[in-house]
Amino acid sequence: MLTINMNWNNINTAVTGSAGFLGSHMCERLVSEGTNVIAIDNYSGGDPKLLEDVEDDIEAKECDIRNLDNTDILENVDILFHFAAIANPRSCQSNFNLAFDVNVSGTKSVFEAAVNAGVNQVLFFSSAAVYGEPNDTPIDESHPRKATDPYSTTKIIGEELANMYHSEYETDFKIIRNFNIFGPRHSTEYLIPTLIKQAIEDDAIEIWTAEAIRDFTYVQDAVNAYISVAESDRLIGRDVNVGSNLAISSSELAERISAEFGDVPVENLDKDTVGSSRLVCDNTLITNETNWVNTIGFEDGLERTIDWYIDNL
Repeated sequence: MLTINMNWNNINTAVTGSAGFLGSHMCERLVSEGTNVIAIDNYSGGDPKLLEDVEDDIEAKECDIRNLDNTDILENVDILFHFAAIANPRSCQSNFNLAFDVNVSGTKSVFEAAVNAGVNQVLFFSSAAVYGEPNDTPIDESHPRKATDPYSTTKIIGEELANMYHSEYETDFKIIRNFNIFGPRHSTEYLIPTLIKQAIEDDAIEIWTAEAIRDFTYVQDAVNAYISVAESDRLIGRDVNVGSNLAISSSELAERISAEFGDVPVENLDKDTVGSSRLVCDNTLITNETNWVNTIGFEDGLERTIDWYIDNL
């Protein structure tokens, strides 16, 4: 295991999609590390309330990423974390034109702004969705990519843009492929918050399919992983999976949440879902090349998440 000591104090960082789930948690972590944070969001999907705890410690910039290359917002930035995207696969399916515009044209604008400003390092946040229906699990970074829906298509193109800019310019690019990240403040459009909300409000849980298998990582563990990737010179120009290597089916997840609410009933609606039937992370690369370990884990993370939604719904 590597020992990496990076002094984050007074490093200039920027976060796109800063008022979203992952972006807001990233901003909080960067503030805690002592960095100067520029928080970029157009608030079309993000909520500035998610940044209330650090609003006095960040420099908020309201900007659409599709226009970022026409600004000087990234001047003097050392490290850029590019989260901003239409990230819900169903939203991408329903409006592919907008998803392509934001996730592809917007990402190109972000990368163009970064290289023009001389940003040292860009972390592009992709998704395990780029693997499509996997040949086998767990999935490592060498698994072929297969575009199976609008969301995965835009992420694959985003990865290729990152690769191109990395090869053509002096800015270092790293690609992070997130598996399923969960925790407080996640939108109720996503699976775990949806099931918790149902249990709280309806005293019952409905799932679309019992068979889908996912790999869930608590958001604080994920943010720790992002910091570790940013610190590692060995991961420059590489794709990096972030996940727990723990397979959990939709039915098992529903039953675990049900148990936290006194065994409320669970019904399988047996509907078609968007995306792959099974996504499980092989996280060997990140664990070998950095100091990252999954410290909070699924069980503790789920309890923390449920407690947050009970207090905040």
